[in-house]
Amino acid sequence: MSLSSAFQIANTLALVGWCFLIIVPRWKQTSLLVFNFIVILFAVAYFGIIATNINNWNPDSYSTLENVSALFGNKNMLLAGWIHYLAFDLIIGLMLTEHSLKHKGNSLLLIICQLLTFMFGPIGFLVYYINNMIKQKTAAPQLLEIKE
Repeated sequence: MSLSSAFQIANTLALVGWCFLIIVPRWKQTSLLVFNFIVILFAVAYFGIIATNINNWNPDSYSTLENVSALFGNKNMLLAGWIHYLAFDLIIGLMLTEHSLKHKGNSLLLIICQLLTFMFGPIGFLVYYINNMIKQKTAAPQLLEIKE
């Protein structure tokens, strides 16, 4: 499969995941589909790309902006980085969605934060976080439910 095809497939899968999170967040299969299928598939693809291109990586790869630029000059590693972004943005989107549903959050605000996370990653999380700071009247709102 060409890198361009893999890129298109990854983008399409991410879009499908985001559509499920935004359109049918309450459907019990949405979380399973997004996490257990799409995110796990991204993780496997990422692992495969990294494993087959490990010779393009060294411990210094992330030490300077120039080294990161050189690493991503390799299209295989650039695709791996893009899949990394797609996976983690979906994980954050899923976290926001589940938190909002559990705590009966504002649906419009959730959609805005989902769209911001989809397009601009951390900005969507930040808007959601600030809203919860205000709502919970604390500088450190609880967004993750850690189960022991």
